[in-house]
Amino acid sequence: MLEQTYKALKPTRLEKIYDLVKAAGVDVALWEKSVVDNRALNPYSNSYRNSQWAFGGGNEPLVACIWWREIAIKDIGLVLEGSSKADVERMSDSLAVKGKDPSIAMKLRNKITKAQQFDRLVSEAYRKRKPVRTAILDGKLSVDDESDPSSAEARELDLLEWFVHEYDPFSGRYLMVRNVPMPSRIVSDPFDDAEDPADDKAFQEFMSNSPLSETEKEAVIKTRVGQGYFRDQLLKRWTGCSVTKVTEPSILVASHIKPWRECTTRAERLSPDNGLLLSPTLDKLFDRGLISFDENNRYTILISKKLGAFQASEMHLLNQKIRPHSYEGMRPYMKYHRENVFIDNIAQQ
Repeated sequence: MLEQTYKALKPTRLEKIYDLVKAAGVDVALWEKSVVDNRALNPYSNSYRNSQWAFGGGNEPLVACIWWREIAIKDIGLVLEGSSKADVERMSDSLAVKGKDPSIAMKLRNKITKAQQFDRLVSEAYRKRKPVRTAILDGKLSVDDESDPSSAEARELDLLEWFVHEYDPFSGRYLMVRNVPMPSRIVSDPFDDAEDPADDKAFQEFMSNSPLSETEKEAVIKTRVGQGYFRDQLLKRWTGCSVTKVTEPSILVASHIKPWRECTTRAERLSPDNGLLLSPTLDKLFDRGLISFDENNRYTILISKKLGAFQASEMHLLNQKIRPHSYEGMRPYMKYHRENVFIDNIAQQ
């Protein structure tokens, strides 16, 4: 029976993604404007909107693009399993390879952004117990992450809803099931009560489409995410600067170790394991990759050659360490910072 249902689900018509998203109830007014200069556009020609993997959210329905051949048959029904975080980490590793062709690097960055958006959709569906409408795709799948994007030869809106039965905010693993409502009891998300700016559709639209420079966008993100739940958790954990003895909260900055824009899951964005509470100078140096910390040497400060010993001495940075704490949860994030943010290591890639 399920085998027949699966075969019948295979799309045979190539419908426009704009029409499918609109039919699912998502507001598509923004599709009629360019994200670059706000000029009027034919919504069917809006390549940015039409190439996304996830749509809607907030007060609107959730719509996801999924590939027919990636649907599996299990005892519970037709399912889709995966981990957007694992996908992002794999693509990020590929992106970090030295000498990457710029065109391939751009493809990888675009895919990473889309995978992160897909994770946010799955997370929202799970936490808020919302159904997901799906556009079922069939056609040519990319052979690997660096290849051209997959190309749909058929695309139709599934008439039935999908439900996210499982989602792990740490690993990003999910289980979506077709036409089987969520169980009455689900595993609690430890960040259920936390406001996540990534769930703010207006904020996401602004960050995606704003003409601000990357540096200016980072400043906006810093202001937005460095307050509320994340900052409160860091204040509870550290009570003062994670490195110095500064304790005045009004001047301390909640700083992500793995940059917020590169985080995929809610755990990465909200967990205090991915944060340090820093004085303004240390925060700026850490964000710019001019310093990092060596986990193999009791988290002693690493100082970039670009900064130099003289300036480091003038700022009293030499031999500084992160204050004693339980570091286990911090390790993967600090490793990421050293390998992907600390400019001395980036220069060697």
